[in-house]
Amino acid sequence: MISKFIHLLRCPQTHERLYIKDNNLSSSNNIRTYKIDKNKIILFANNKKDLHQDSIAQQEHYDKIYRQYIKNIEYPHTKAYTDYLDKKFINSLKKDLGVCAEICCGHGEIPSLIKNIKSCIGIDISYNMLQLARERFPNNNYLLAQADATNLPLQSNKFDSVFMLGGIHHVNDRNKLFSEINRILKPGGRLYFREPANDFFLWKFLRHIIYFLSSGLDHKTERPIIYNETVPILKNNDFTIKKYSHTGFLGFCIFMNSDILHFNKLFRFIPGIKKIVKIFTKIDDLLLKIPAFKKMGLQVIAVAIKNT
Repeated sequence: MISKFIHLLRCPQTHERLYIKDNNLSSSNNIRTYKIDKNKIILFANNKKDLHQDSIAQQEHYDKIYRQYIKNIEYPHTKAYTDYLDKKFINSLKKDLGVCAEICCGHGEIPSLIKNIKSCIGIDISYNMLQLARERFPNNNYLLAQADATNLPLQSNKFDSVFMLGGIHHVNDRNKLFSEINRILKPGGRLYFREPANDFFLWKFLRHIIYFLSSGLDHKTERPIIYNETVPILKNNDFTIKKYSHTGFLGFCIFMNSDILHFNKLFRFIPGIKKIVKIFTKIDDLLLKIPAFKKMGLQVIAVAIKNT
C-alpha cells in the first residue's frame, strides 16, 4: 500500500523525499524517520516538538472522546440530517476528482461519501480516529497518516482535490492551513469544505455557551468560521472562491446536537423520526432561500480554486 503513495509523501518539516526502509519512512540521510504501524498508518506526529499546540490539544481530545463521537453521529435522526448535508456537498463536486487528500479526515468521511475515488490520502492528528478509518476502509486506495494539518507530509503541486469536512474550525492558524493546502494542490486544483459557520450573531452566541459547557467539544481550540475572515485568508493564499453557501438551520439545531443536548438522544425512539427530519430539511431549504436569511445557516459548503 505505502509504495503506491510514496511519490506523494514528503517530510512535513523539510518537504524532502521519503523512502521506505525497515518498516519506516526515512529521509535520504536518515535524520528523520517515521514509523509505519501494523495497520499501515504512517506516524508523522510521533514527535510533539514538531506539532502546533492546538494540534496537540486536538489529538488528546479526540483520542479520548472518539468512541462517543462516533456514537453521537450514528443516531437515526442525526444520520438523516447528515444525509441531507452530504447530498448538498456532493452536488458541489466535480465529476473527475483526480488525486485526493482529506485533511482532518476523522474516521474517513470522503471515502464513505464518494465511492469512485481512485486514490486518497487521509490526514488526521488523532491516531484513534485513524484506526477507526482503517477498520472501515482496509483497501489499498486509502492511505492514512497521523500528521499536523499545518505541516502536511505531502508533495507540492500534486493534488487535484483537497477535502475538509468539519476540520477547518479545529485549526486556529487558518493562514498556515490554507497556505499548506495551496502548496499541495495543482494549479486549478480545488479545496472543498463543509464547516460550522458563525455568521449569524445568535448562533455565535449560543455556540459560545455550548462549547464552554460541553465535554465533547474543546472550546479552547475550536472556532467556527465566518465569511469576513475566511474568504480574505483564502484569497491572500491565491485561491478564487467559486462557491460559498450557507445551509442547515432549525433542523440542524434540533437533530445535530446529540453530543451537547442530551435530550436529543431520545429522538431515536420517536416513530418515523427520519420522515420528520426530512420535513425539517425542506423547511430549512425554504428559510435559507429568503434573502434576509441566506447568511444565517449553521453550516457553509464552499469551493475554492487554486489560481493558475
